[in-house]
Amino acid sequence: MSNSKNPLAGSLGQLTTLVARAMSRQLAAMISEHGLPVTPEQWRVLAVLSVRDGQVHAEISAALFQEKTGITKLVDGLERGGLVERVEDAEDKRCKRVFLTSRGKEVFASTVPLVKAMAKQGFKGIRDTDLIVCKQVLAAYLENLTGTSMAPLIGKRDGKLKFPKEV
Repeated sequence: MSNSKNPLAGSLGQLTTLVARAMSRQLAAMISEHGLPVTPEQWRVLAVLSVRDGQVHAEISAALFQEKTGITKLVDGLERGGLVERVEDAEDKRCKRVFLTSRGKEVFASTVPLVKAMAKQGFKGIRDTDLIVCKQVLAAYLENLTGTSMAPLIGKRDGKLKFPKEV
């Protein structure tokens, strides 16, 4: 993978990009194999809503570090598929809150074992202590770039990722 002509070859940025793409491809293959009606990108929206349902697009966008227009397109597709619904905000009629439907909750729950299996495969041969350090370093790096604390995602003492419910 190393390319002496590319000064970024093997950099943290390149490696994290490749890992994210490999995870997305693997998740897409697993979702397709099981006939589930979501893409990996849509799954990420479902995951955010499974932690706190009823968020507005801006909140989902911030949680995923993704542009609001992209979130709108993802939510449109999820809504067409009956996985989420938009509900007018009680206090601000201009805002729509996005909620998981019962079908959306079922689809998300059925992906949890797939994500766990993918993580198990990806972490094979990696010591727990190395994984903890890796997560802490990536969280600190992300905090430095965004100014956003990653403490809600990563326990500072044990380094374990905190996923919603069963994950």
